[in-house]
Amino acid sequence: MGYMKGLSHGLALGIAIGVLTAPRSGAETRQAIADAITRTRDTSQRVTDRVQQGWQAAQPALDKAAQAAGGVARAVQPVAQGASDRFVELAGRADKSAPATYSPPPMSETKPAGFDSPNN
Repeated sequence: MGYMKGLSHGLALGIAIGVLTAPRSGAETRQAIADAITRTRDTSQRVTDRVQQGWQAAQPALDKAAQAAGGVARAVQPVAQGASDRFVELAGRADKSAPATYSPPPMSETKPAGFDSPNN
């Protein structure tokens, strides 16, 4: 947007300087300025009309896309809720069945089968 604004300001300034420095009489200069303003206004109106036509042409497609997006959201919502509920259920089961911590037996109590210490 900044580029277009700068371009239009530069164009207007260039036209104004060109018209004001041209070797014409005051009446001719005023007429040239009036003509330039009229051309600019006409061009602006044509651009505005085209933008409005484009918007009107695009509006049905935008409305249809919005409706489709709403339909998808409504279709996906129960699936997402079901998945969320199942996850909570499974997480609750895992918490109940898993031991809180694992602690291995002390080393003195673990002997390979068939090995006794000489003191026993």
